[in-house]
Amino acid sequence: TGAPGYQPVQGFNGYAAFMLGLPSDYGKSLQAELMTTREWQHGLYVRDRWQVNEKLTFNGGLRFEMYPIMRRADRGLERLDFSTFDVLIGGRGGVPDDVDLKPRSLYVAPRLGLAYRINDSTVLRVGYGITYNPMPWSRPLRGFYPLTIAFSDSAAGFNYISTLEQGIPSIATPDLSSGRVRLPRGVDMRTPDPTNVDRADLHQWNMTLERRLPLELVGSVAYVGTRNNGGYADFNLNYAEPGTGNAGRQFFAQAGTANILHWGGWTSSKYHALQTTLNRPFKNGLLLKGAYTWSKAMNETDDDGWTSVTWNIPDQRYRNYARAGYDRTHVFQMAAVYELPFFKESTNPVGWVLKDWQVNGIFSAFSGTPFSIGGNNPTLLAPGAGFVSINQNGDAKRLGRPGPDEKFLDPSVFSQPSGLQWGNSGRNAFRGPSVWNLDFSAFRNIRIGRYRGELRAQASNVLNHSRWGNPNTNFNSPTFMQIFTVDTPRTVQLGLRFQF
Repeated sequence: TGAPGYQPVQGFNGYAAFMLGLPSDYGKSLQAELMTTREWQHGLYVRDRWQVNEKLTFNGGLRFEMYPIMRRADRGLERLDFSTFDVLIGGRGGVPDDVDLKPRSLYVAPRLGLAYRINDSTVLRVGYGITYNPMPWSRPLRGFYPLTIAFSDSAAGFNYISTLEQGIPSIATPDLSSGRVRLPRGVDMRTPDPTNVDRADLHQWNMTLERRLPLELVGSVAYVGTRNNGGYADFNLNYAEPGTGNAGRQFFAQAGTANILHWGGWTSSKYHALQTTLNRPFKNGLLLKGAYTWSKAMNETDDDGWTSVTWNIPDQRYRNYARAGYDRTHVFQMAAVYELPFFKESTNPVGWVLKDWQVNGIFSAFSGTPFSIGGNNPTLLAPGAGFVSINQNGDAKRLGRPGPDEKFLDPSVFSQPSGLQWGNSGRNAFRGPSVWNLDFSAFRNIRIGRYRGELRAQASNVLNHSRWGNPNTNFNSPTFMQIFTVDTPRTVQLGLRFQF
């Protein structure tokens, strides 16, 4: 029904289908060929440094990179020919090894840097560089058809697809000698786009002002930015338009309900940050390292290579670009190492016990991570097209403290989409609770002649503070918006070290 607290009956339907011997879907995977990959990556880097005068220094570099197309141990790659739905086998039957993939043959990546000493205590640094995605194709392209035959099918609605007595249809192992093999119906396939397999270019730039401060401190303020164009990802082209069901999938006649994953350099991402640091080198028994970052990370997928977008259907693809799943607006960390100065030269028993101690601590505080809330719309009937999100009908105000006893966000502002709605809340539209943590340790150095011993006591999360995760996002659950996930409690380690 979509009402809060309603428990869907899919589990009961599945159990009944099993008892009747009438499954609604089935799947099977067969490794038909040993998965092998062979690829080379070549790089050459040249750089120079030019000190213009005592205040100004330039750095420049140029990197040349080549990424020949990956091969199998005894042949080339595979690619789906959409005009015939044949899988082309590189190096067999006259098919070229590269199956007509045309990536860039040479990548040129410049790097530039500038350092200007404003005065004896202040330095300005500026940098810009381009890098290219070095990810081996062996990861995303190592094992789809015909190496692995992942076969599946499902029935529409509450119908059944087969019987337990009939079982799953047998899978034929293909003959690759002709260089062309028809993709069997119901078998998943990842296929590279011949016109869009160039490696992503990653632009990085920064400007940093660093200054020496009193008390042996060094502080810096920096703006850092990155932009990634052309990250590798999949679009599932075998999606259905809303209201058409499985029969409306784009390649239902050829592929059934299988995933036809069109792989290429589709995605983009951006990162902008204000980064500050405050450091003190170890001197007179004290070291400090502190940093604060205020940032925003946007992307279409959190991963690269073996990853899929959230929405495949063209009119919803703009929604893929949203807050990254790892985005944390605020991150603060401060670490300290301090050698206690007491009783350094003492020889009495009390002084011997209390001297030569070192204490260390790391304090961290950071924003929570984004999350999405899924919805349920049985009337949409758009399998493979993308994610159905919850409808948000007002401001999702925070109600209580993180934990299992209170609702984190107001559940009354959410509702299930209906009709041909996808749901109006976006990918990673909400953010979990912020977290802080303190780690602490104490070391005691013991010198006995030329030997040295060390006692160690270390505690992670020394205050045993609850670090809550994100809430339950199952709208149909009675615990919707309550938080049950919690990070590791206090952990204490004791150690003894002896040097001789």
